[in-house]
Amino acid sequence: LSHPDDGKADFTRALIQIALEILQESNELDAPSLDLLKCCVESSALPNEDGGLIASYTAAHGLWRAWAVVCAALPPGYGISCSITGIKSSLGDLEDVAKHVSALTALRAALQNASANDPGLFSIILQSVGFEILQLLRAYSVRILNGSGFDDNRVVVCTEAVRVNLMAFTYLSSAPTEEAKVIAFVSTLFSILIESVAFNGYPNHPSGKVGADEAIGRMSAQVFVHVLRSSPGVFKSTMLAIPPDSRSVLEASVRADMNGYKLQQGGKKKLSLKGFQR
Repeated sequence: LSHPDDGKADFTRALIQIALEILQESNELDAPSLDLLKCCVESSALPNEDGGLIASYTAAHGLWRAWAVVCAALPPGYGISCSITGIKSSLGDLEDVAKHVSALTALRAALQNASANDPGLFSIILQSVGFEILQLLRAYSVRILNGSGFDDNRVVVCTEAVRVNLMAFTYLSSAPTEEAKVIAFVSTLFSILIESVAFNGYPNHPSGKVGADEAIGRMSAQVFVHVLRSSPGVFKSTMLAIPPDSRSVLEASVRADMNGYKLQQGGKKKLSLKGFQR
């Protein structure tokens, strides 16, 4: 990009347009096109406002690798904030399962990279696409969607959704947030994960349901244990809000995870969560 300063921004925009057109039409030239895009977005000739528009465009058109390159070149969180509409569209479209893996994986990676410098970004994400992420977690964990590649991607989508929600939980727990809001968030997350455990089972405790995946059930149980160990007060308050039947599912999965999923000998050993019940 050694073009003369006069018209350099227009020249850079033209190169970006070429790179994006190639990315939309051909997989064979992805690598050089992404390199060109990165070079252009990082150029001092391109204002951040232009970068935000490019981030929005790539998200809206499902060019998630290009979107990741653009977000990485912009100030932390800026590309994500400019792309909420496209992100929400991809995550909320339950009819097109092909969008979910790439969009959710790209969002999680971008949040992981940007959140250290802009932790408040999670507030925007929770308000904008928090529902869509939880909706995908439920849809994939209890297998209520279908379509090409759905079953192949269940574990990946659940993993990415759980990782985003755990990052959000860490933010809410450390930010000056009202405890009631944290408990409301965790209660919603737990209700979905309890469904997941009931549907999928976990190692040495199969559910017997068609399509059950014990890896997803184990992942759900590990979230319970993570919250228990990192924020016992929040865990206690959440347990008090959970109906008895759901609470028994949660307790059993926590007990199993803390016991390494070993088969119980001589009957069940009661999990010491009595103090968390009314």
